[in-house]
Amino acid sequence: MTDGTSLADISEGMPHDLETDGERGTLYVYKSESTAAMYISTESGMDRVHADKENKDKVDIRLYTDTGKIVYDGMPKDKISGHGNSTWELDKKPYDLHMDEATDLLGMGKAKKWVLLADAYDETHMKNALVYRYARENAPYSGFAPDCEYVDLYADNEYMGLYLLTKSVKDTKLRSLDKELTHPYAFELTMTGKVGEDADSIALNDAMSVEIKLPSKYSDAERQRLESIVLSVNDMLSKGGKGSVELDESSWAAKILLEMMFENYDAANASQYFWGDLEGCSVYAGPCWDYDLSMGRFYVDWSTPYALMTFKDWNKGRDRSWYAGAWSISEIRDRVISMYRDGAGEKLSALIDSVPAEAQRIASSVRSDRIRWKDMCRYDSFDAAVADMQGFMYKRKSFLDSYLIKGDPYYRVTMELPNGRILHRYVPTNTSFPELPAPSELSAYGEDLGDLRIWYRKDTGEVFTRNTLVTEDTVLVAVK
Repeated sequence: MTDGTSLADISEGMPHDLETDGERGTLYVYKSESTAAMYISTESGMDRVHADKENKDKVDIRLYTDTGKIVYDGMPKDKISGHGNSTWELDKKPYDLHMDEATDLLGMGKAKKWVLLADAYDETHMKNALVYRYARENAPYSGFAPDCEYVDLYADNEYMGLYLLTKSVKDTKLRSLDKELTHPYAFELTMTGKVGEDADSIALNDAMSVEIKLPSKYSDAERQRLESIVLSVNDMLSKGGKGSVELDESSWAAKILLEMMFENYDAANASQYFWGDLEGCSVYAGPCWDYDLSMGRFYVDWSTPYALMTFKDWNKGRDRSWYAGAWSISEIRDRVISMYRDGAGEKLSALIDSVPAEAQRIASSVRSDRIRWKDMCRYDSFDAAVADMQGFMYKRKSFLDSYLIKGDPYYRVTMELPNGRILHRYVPTNTSFPELPAPSELSAYGEDLGDLRIWYRKDTGEVFTRNTLVTEDTVLVAVK
């Protein structure tokens, strides 16, 4: 069909006979609604962009609102490149946009670096957006969470799917923090395996590292000061030692509560950002980033509303997560509990209740995305994915009310896997554990747990089953 051809005779969602080069088939036409659209044209082609995450290619960008009004028509030096770690390995890939000048896109404020999140692990397409919204509305400081908007993405005349356009977390730190910083720094706590070969990082142990994000250039003295801050925080929170720095209680409490409420799988070991001033003592938690593995049904591991992934351990029990260490500080723990009791819990209920309306807003775009990426879909429908997430969060809210507001007694069941990972699940006192997964069901991609089916109590060696009463804090082990 040529430009300007009327689509009046094309019925949306209905079959139309199609014939091309003697081949007959059926054509269906679908239209997105209530979603902005971004069209990009690369200089060298998307194959070059996909060949290496670090490849930058010049790109012409056109951005339209959901009503068809063009709001950005590109700059000569705009570029696109890959984004992410495990998500970059998927068929539907995320991207970074490197703007020629700081640009305001869809009313979110100016930024030079933007991210197109594919949300390929999240069939609801809403997890990042919902958490960012909650975090912005309940932020301990400006810039605690990025703005974001949905866009239908088209690259070199190919439909790429529904994406979430958001400011880069680095740009958020640079431009939005409400503190006067003389010598700002920022770093990310992550798994060592996710740190790039050329990244400037500080190893904390054999599993975890800190990657320095700011400053990009520094003197030897500034580098030593930054390393001293990082190691002091690590000693204080993972080893129970005394630190030479202070934790900003407001931001740490807000960040811990956010990770707890939304049951973020990555809470303890990936995409965790912190910042401060090299000449100051306070270390701030945030900004928030990366929640596609939250609110149930993770792409790996075991999903349950009754766990606290925030405090999980990935280093064979030798080091606690930073958040577990911060939780042991009474002032921070009491602040977290008070925040939840004094309104955060009710705001969470309102957010959960808003899920169906948010789903309806993007339903037409998700329908097209599911057609484009049908081989990546695990749920039978978008509605099923949304219902699963909302149901998980209602159960999660009930657990948090019991745990944080009522103070109901729970025992902790710790599951130690042969590969060193440790997970915790909370069980009401003197009850059994019917949702106990087999060790092999907790396997992550690339791990070899075989067909392990049996748990043993670490202290007595007795077999522990789903019918065993939990009468105390219990540690379970699986042995190859």
